[in-house]
Amino acid sequence: MLQDGTNPFLADVSALKLKFAVSAIAKRTGDDKGNVSAWIRGRKPPPSAFMIRFYTAFKKELAEKGIHRDVKELLAQLPPQSDQITERDFLRSINTKLTEQNDLIKEWIERTKRNEQKLDELLRRKDKEIMKSAKDYLLGIVATLRSTDG
Repeated sequence: MLQDGTNPFLADVSALKLKFAVSAIAKRTGDDKGNVSAWIRGRKPPPSAFMIRFYTAFKKELAEKGIHRDVKELLAQLPPQSDQITERDFLRSINTKLTEQNDLIKEWIERTKRNEQKLDELLRRKDKEIMKSAKDYLLGIVATLRSTDG
């Protein structure tokens, strides 16, 4: 909070008018929903790294509402936190989240490959069924024609 008692972060979250604020913010910043909930309800002060992620993730939407924050300046105005994150910790956090996202993408790719294989096998079986049905149909026509010729 600033000296006048206002918390620009909470005001900015409110200004976004997000339908499901906790979920939307957690998804865009990669943070845990429980932590995001505590931060936007004012129960815990958000750490610097989160503030950077939040203002980066929502820069466009905030700008559309006329809100332009210099995050470093904002962080300097807020009371110091005992859990200030270092740049190294911030980068490690980002790396962890990117690794998790990469793992999810790899899993999705593998699942997609398996589904493609299943679909290919199903299509091959259906092609065989259709060809057999067509062959049986044509043989039936030939048999009918032969029986009417003789």
